[in-house]
Amino acid sequence: MRPRRGTLETARAFAQGFPVVAARGRLSRVSSPSAQEPQRSTAATVAWWLRVDPRFGVYVFAGLVILTAWAIVAWRISAEQSLERDRLRKESANLVSAYEEQVLRSIQAIDQTMLLLKSEYEQRGGALDFTRYFKNTLKGVNVAFGLEHRIDRYEIFAGEEGSWQTYGPVIFAVEDGDTIYRPGGAQGFPGFSPANEVNESRTNLGAYVDTEFDLSDRFMVGAAVRFEEYSDFGSTFNGKIAARLQVASGLALRASASTGFRAPSLAQIHFNSIFTDFVSGVAVDKFLARNNSPITRQLGIPELKQERSVNASAGLTFNSGALSLTIDGYYVKVQDRIVLTGDFSADDPDIGQELQAINVGSARFFTNAVNTSTTGADIILAYATRLGNGHRLSATLAANVNDMKIDKVNTSDKLKGKEDIYFSNRERLFLLASAPNTKGNLALEYKTNRLGINARLTYFDKITLEDYVGALDVYKAATTLDLSLSLELSRNIRLTVGGANILDAYPTRQDVETESGGLWDSVQMGFNGAFYFTRIGFKF
Repeated sequence: MRPRRGTLETARAFAQGFPVVAARGRLSRVSSPSAQEPQRSTAATVAWWLRVDPRFGVYVFAGLVILTAWAIVAWRISAEQSLERDRLRKESANLVSAYEEQVLRSIQAIDQTMLLLKSEYEQRGGALDFTRYFKNTLKGVNVAFGLEHRIDRYEIFAGEEGSWQTYGPVIFAVEDGDTIYRPGGAQGFPGFSPANEVNESRTNLGAYVDTEFDLSDRFMVGAAVRFEEYSDFGSTFNGKIAARLQVASGLALRASASTGFRAPSLAQIHFNSIFTDFVSGVAVDKFLARNNSPITRQLGIPELKQERSVNASAGLTFNSGALSLTIDGYYVKVQDRIVLTGDFSADDPDIGQELQAINVGSARFFTNAVNTSTTGADIILAYATRLGNGHRLSATLAANVNDMKIDKVNTSDKLKGKEDIYFSNRERLFLLASAPNTKGNLALEYKTNRLGINARLTYFDKITLEDYVGALDVYKAATTLDLSLSLELSRNIRLTVGGANILDAYPTRQDVETESGGLWDSVQMGFNGAFYFTRIGFKF
């Protein structure tokens, strides 16, 4: 059988040392420097390869970028390792003494049990929705309505006995003549006991109507109402109105007002736990009491109800093609926020006798306690343009300005004057830190047909928290930078190299009395420092 012409040419080309390239489906030779010619310079050789295969330059560039990025990472890690080791040695010496005993106690408790905590939540339901657009009514009318039914179920079942059982007073330590007893069960957070078991459910039925009316080509109004019926706490009725006016081409004004609600979850209503502490050698039960328990009734805590809100916003949108801008101001008032109270102790001069009567050392619970109001504004400025030859550039600047105020703390009659326990300063600061005064974000993206560069700069405002010993932990404002470079190696393969928080910014360092027991609380910017990655994506 005679070989095909293309096969013979390929064989000859390889035998003679010539590179082979495809030409209209056939393989052909490309002239290259002969052995007799003078040795070419490196630059000339690279230029010759670029003429043979233009992709060679892209591959070389990608390789250099990857090698440079990893070289920087390796150098930085190596340079910081020794400093980090010295710092960790000093900090570990302090932390080990504080945690060693607790770790040993935890290990002993874990050895006693494999299943500490067991709980389950399930949600089932269905919805029926209808929508219709009437194009011949006014300038267009859209009507939607529907029904929704849902069943929620929440269950707590007991863990292994060793995770919650108290087998008697066990002396943990003696300090300055005071005997410290070890609480029963797993340390840190005991397992659920049979007394904690819960198997509760509820049903919810909702109905809504949503309408939009185009009164003219430039003016639209909308209105919606929704009714909800819950089997455990009652019903709620809410509404919304909205309007949009196009002032000029690309420029529109908009506004809305609404009421809203959030139903208490079954976990907030029924979650409960008990752990036993020893006070002067006497076992004392400390409760996180369920909402409908004898403890909460004794203290006059009402049944949980829905959180209610009133919302209003107004703003404008502008779009000129390449440039877009949205500005929205808002006001949100929330009443009866559900919070977890502090510990009310049996030593309290006002309510101590009532807790002692039911053998409770201290108790805390979920309750509708706080009213808040928030004003703020969202601003988003975006620009996108094409630079020609498949090159695209986009930039987005987003900012939020926010001011939350705690208007009132609602207590039961028996607990009036105890607002600092009902909703402590520590919990207040946690709530306020969830909505910092300002936050900003600048994102830049440059793309070609094969190359993409992304950069994101994020600003986190200062927040203040309170630790377990009552000291204020101030976290200064910080900025993080994310950067990534992606290259399409082929139609189906894309390589990405980058890093998150490449400036290696950390929150302000605190002591070890934080919420997590470490040097930082779990703040929005995170506390893991820089993170570098390489990612390969495949398309099939």
